[in-house]
Amino acid sequence: MFGGIQLYYNKNSFKEAGLSDLYETAKTGKWDWEHFVETARTLTKQVGGRYDQFGCDFPGFPQYLFVLWNRGGDIMNPERTRFTLADDPEGVAGIQDMADLRWKHHCAPTPADAALSAFTFESGKIGMHWGWSGDSPRFRKNIKKFDWDVAPVPSGPRGRFSVVKGNQLVISRHTEHPELAWEYLKFLTGPVAERKLCGELRRSVATRLSVQRNPAYLKSDKPPFHTDVFLDAVARGRTLPIDARYQEWSQ
Repeated sequence: MFGGIQLYYNKNSFKEAGLSDLYETAKTGKWDWEHFVETARTLTKQVGGRYDQFGCDFPGFPQYLFVLWNRGGDIMNPERTRFTLADDPEGVAGIQDMADLRWKHHCAPTPADAALSAFTFESGKIGMHWGWSGDSPRFRKNIKKFDWDVAPVPSGPRGRFSVVKGNQLVISRHTEHPELAWEYLKFLTGPVAERKLCGELRRSVATRLSVQRNPAYLKSDKPPFHTDVFLDAVARGRTLPIDARYQEWSQ
């Protein structure tokens, strides 16, 4: 599966808060981190002194790396031989931006707030969710009480990056039927399967340019309707610095 990070947003919450549609805002070119924080704070609501809705959720690794990149920071040197985040002031500033969502702006749930899945996008208690394209089928199935769609992640002072990654398809060297396995992999990565998985189901972003460029690929009769956002996230995406010690440094 393949794709980048984008923002899923609760259109009803935006309307109730008097905010412009997020997709339309992003098209103006003014959708940056400061605007994102202001929007998340506006979407956050308290009832009786307790939080009833948060403006955004708090993404895990590696979803939030674009915040560092858009600040001009990074986590590895270009040769991918040294972890540099601790000595990178812009990278540290990006981590601080993320922490401030919880502890300064109070527009994202803390670990205690998020316990037992009290605040999820499906519940309607999160205004904006940082997610992969593969979240769409689950949201289509579970969300019945509000309208939702997708928009680009905010830019920063040094860039408009997103995070892009893919999952590998492999054949076991021990398989007794390598020819059949190869035929199956060719089908999964072929245009028919991609039109079904990536176009109709929105399970992933199409990897074949012939599918991406087919006008039918972007058409949708159910949310998300702003399907061009998926291609935009890939176009502005940066890949993870995966190396032999990825598991070590990422932890």
